[in-house]
Amino acid sequence: MKYNTFIFSLVLCLFSLTVNAETTHKTGHFQYQSNLSELMGAQSDNTAFNVFDPKEKLEWELYVPSNYSPDVKPGLLVYISPTSSGKIPEKWQSLMDKYNLIWIAANKSGNKINSHKRMTKAVLATSVASKNHDIDASRIYVVGFSGGGRMASLAASQFPQLFKGAIYNSGVNYWQKTTKKALKQMKSNRYVFISGKKDFNLKDTKTVFKKYKKAGFDNIKLIINQFMGHSNPNKKDFEDALKFLEDINPQG
Repeated sequence: MKYNTFIFSLVLCLFSLTVNAETTHKTGHFQYQSNLSELMGAQSDNTAFNVFDPKEKLEWELYVPSNYSPDVKPGLLVYISPTSSGKIPEKWQSLMDKYNLIWIAANKSGNKINSHKRMTKAVLATSVASKNHDIDASRIYVVGFSGGGRMASLAASQFPQLFKGAIYNSGVNYWQKTTKKALKQMKSNRYVFISGKKDFNLKDTKTVFKKYKKAGFDNIKLIINQFMGHSNPNKKDFEDALKFLEDINPQG
């Protein structure tokens, strides 16, 4: 609990920073590098939990839609990869443009990395993105594939006040501990579970989906692709998932 309070306090501090006007209109693909000392200044002394060395360089991949405008605040999609690369899959890039979403994902945050580090990078991503771009805080989503999907499900359950929705691609965990307040917040958010008939995590995904349903979640959706194996979904399925998070009628 102390760990959760600690990293969420970082977000509250960073997310409140004024956007840098000189870089507000930066669009396209780019990387952002920083460390806790640079991000937090003197407050980095609070890193008693030793998640990161305050001087350790952290890196995120970003994609900002070409039509980005601070007058129409974009949402934010925080992706957790099972690999060391946080680059956006090419097939999804046009969807970020279409739905006015900024993509951000940490590099060197794959399945082999300590889970506390992966979680911290995912939470800090929201603050990193907001440093140079105005973000719609009501449209911050966490997404992951395989082991990254399992991390996304943990992030969504531990920080429901931050992540207003989540997409679990071929990997998801059911939360182990939560508070009544957090559970109430979770139920107001939206969640999509995606798997394929050939995915070895299909049974597990369906089981966790049923547990969400039994726990009283109404805003949940299960997508099973007849031809998909253990992979990220195709563009159509991913767009259907985004529409659900955005509460858009699939026929609209």
